[in-house]
Amino acid sequence: MAEMGYPTILLSYPNDRTTNELCMELDPADDCYYNTRLEYFTGQDAAPEVAVTPSDSIRGRLVALLKFLAASGSTAPDGDAQSAAVPWREYLTPDADDIVWSRVIVSGHSLGAGHAAFIGTLHKCARVISYGGPTDLPLSRKPVAWTALDRATPDDQWFAFYTKYEFVCTSTAINLDREQLGVFGDAVDVFVDDDFHQSHVLCSSLDPGWWLLKGLVSHGDYIADRMLDDRQRYRDVWRYLATFGNCSSPCAPPASCSPAGVCISPGEVHRRSSPNSCQCESGVNPFIIKWWLVRLAPVFGIAVVAACVGVCLRRRRQSRARQASKKSA
Repeated sequence: MAEMGYPTILLSYPNDRTTNELCMELDPADDCYYNTRLEYFTGQDAAPEVAVTPSDSIRGRLVALLKFLAASGSTAPDGDAQSAAVPWREYLTPDADDIVWSRVIVSGHSLGAGHAAFIGTLHKCARVISYGGPTDLPLSRKPVAWTALDRATPDDQWFAFYTKYEFVCTSTAINLDREQLGVFGDAVDVFVDDDFHQSHVLCSSLDPGWWLLKGLVSHGDYIADRMLDDRQRYRDVWRYLATFGNCSSPCAPPASCSPAGVCISPGEVHRRSSPNSCQCESGVNPFIIKWWLVRLAPVFGIAVVAACVGVCLRRRRQSRARQASKKSA
């Protein structure tokens, strides 16, 4: 985003536990998912599963950062050398207590993808871009209620991207269903089609290898430069998700538009023919493994104790037998 000229903030926030770790076992889980995301976002004391203060929430941290940048007198670059940079203060409401969300493209990956969608549901944002998410999905496999709420951000400003091999593919695909988040258009495989067909959902069928680690590796290979053997591979995808049909947005830098004011369309990408290329073939889900390990740990512990007790008793019997044999001799 920054390389395309967008003023970009990479925000850290409390995220030591995912919403699925906290809520997936509950039935119904709707309130847990909604309230947990609400507390992560606002700091409102809504979920007993987490403890986030308003100042430490996503919104609180972003407001504080923008206030700091505004007070320092710095400006936000807009990607066009011929235009004046934008004061950071313009991204804050007049009372400086909240964000002017209509000027903000909210984007996130994995847990952050759900936060981006959640914020876009509550506030009218310039655009919502979800990478590898939203992932909220309880064990019942039913989409959670918040994904079907009326959305403040218009449907034509929702975009998403995921890979068919990442471990969150199934939950992402379910939540991106057009009946849930209202993301229109079938998923287009960027490694099959040379045209994105104006779709709002893109996917990748690139197999990262790594066998059992495939699901984890592919979950980050399209957003982390260190995982890419060719950094240019997803450049067209990133540009498309950020700019398609949106050059009139107050967020879109002029550098993303042609002289005629038309958004740059994605160029040709590597094509590979594959049937059902966006159908999930998720790798091993590390969170499911963790879930099972936590629940099997007591059983495993009891089994180990029982085995140790059995060995000790057997050795004790053998020792007594040897002593009895010596006495009889």
